[in-house]
Formats: sequence, C-alpha cells, structure tokens
Amino acid sequence: MGAQVRFEDCVWQVTGLAGGRVYLVAGDGDSACVLAAALVAATGFAVIGAPAARPVTPVLWEAVPLAAQERALAWLRHIREVETGLPGGPGSGTPRPQYDPQSFTLAEREAAKAQELTGLGWARVSRATVQRMRLVYGRQGLWGLVDKHHLRGPSPTGRTDERVVAAVLEALHRCRGRRKTTTRQVIELTEQIVADTHGPHQVRLPARSSLYRLVKARRPVPRGHVERVVVDGQEYHHKFGVWLSNAKIRRGKLAPEQLDALRELGMPWA
Repeated sequence: MGAQVRFEDCVWQVTGLAGGRVYLVAGDGDSACVLAAALVAATGFAVIGAPAARPVTPVLWEAVPLAAQERALAWLRHIREVETGLPGGPGSGTPRPQYDPQSFTLAEREAAKAQELTGLGWARVSRATVQRMRLVYGRQGLWGLVDKHHLRGPSPTGRTDERVVAAVLEALHRCRGRRKTTTRQVIELTEQIVADTHGPHQVRLPARSSLYRLVKARRPVPRGHVERVVVDGQEYHHKFGVWLSNAKIRRGKLAPEQLDALRELGMPWA
C-alpha cells in the first residue's frame, strides 16, 4: 500500500488491498475500487512511485463540510500553480506568465499568488501564507489544506488525535456489510490501521476505554434500529434508524437550526 500509480489518465494512491480489489484515492479526494487484474491490464497503467503525503481517508474527507472541501481544493490548485506553473500539475497546459518557473523564482511566484488571492477577496493572504500552505501540503497532503476550524466544536471525538479518528472511521468503513462485528474487533482493526499507516509506536493511542467511547460515538445507527422512549409513563417506539437515514438524504432541505441541532448531537454530515 502507499504506491502511486497512473490509471485512466489520473494519478492515484493505493490505500487498500482486499479480495482481489485495489482501493485508490486521487489527490483531489476522489476514490475508486478496481479489480487488481483489470488495473494492471489497463492501457496506460504504470507504477510511478510513492507520494510525498498520504491522501485523505475518504470517510474522513466526507465528514468535512462542503465549503471547507471547496476551499481546500482551491488551495490545492493554487499551490500546484505556484510549484509547477499549472493549476492541474505538469503537462496540463501553458503557465500564466507570472507563474512560469523558467522566468520567476519560487519566492516570486508565491508573492504573485498572494497578490492574486488578495485581489480575489481572500482575507489575510501574504507570501508567507502561501509558503506555509505549500509546505503543509507537502507534509500532510490535501488534509493539511482543510480549515480545521470547521471541525472544531462539540464533538464525540473530543481532543483525540485526528489520525486516530481517521483510523476509526476507516475501520468502521471496512467492517461495513459484515454480519456481526464487535466493538473490540473495530478497536483492534483501528490499532492495526494506525500502525500500518504511520508506523509502529509513531502515534500515541488513547486508552482502550477512550477508544471504546470513540467507536460507539462514530458507529452508524442501523436503519432497522428502534428507539424506546417513555413520556409521562407512556412508552413509544420510534424508528430512529429510518428517521436518521431519511434526515441524511434530505440534508439539503433542512433548516439551519435543524442542522445546528444535529451537529450538537455529533452528526458529522450535518
């Protein structure tokens, strides 16, 4: 895992191998699942090396608000233009004059980008800002460009390391569809994902009790779940799983105060 490959005129990173299938993630957050035999036989397929930074785990990227996703992807295009002269990366066109690497130094291109973004109405963007975002992208990939303020506030994950949260989400994603998976199995898979991704003992894991609470908070509610509620001595049975599924589908039609209430309850998609 971790290899960078070219497939269907796009560069992807291999993030998983299971059942003869290869899981891929592109630099812009897109994901794909391809049969290994079909992948290596595809026209233009090539292994082109390892990326500088691991791409965002798809399930973690889905938890980022749309506005924050768009902002991060916009930064990605601007950084590529500063570094290569082209927003789409090498080979995607002709550089604009102020970003031509043959004519201007990297520092001059950073200054030009800061001036451009300021003219577009971006607040507090200096050459140092562009340089900082470019360097953090080199270390953390697309995830480093996400405005973390959008992810702060009331949350069942508390102050848990975001790498551990990402591993929990990935473990739950891998366990989806299994007939029965215990919380202990999810925790053990989370620990294995953290070790495989970042190396043994490189990320400090919280206590098992904290991991248990984190998994329980992030575990999806089954569609068939029925919640028992007692009001004034009268018992009611509410089809909570169905309601939650429908609310997620109708997200675009919910009022701001309804979305705020769902966020308060720890729903990352709200």
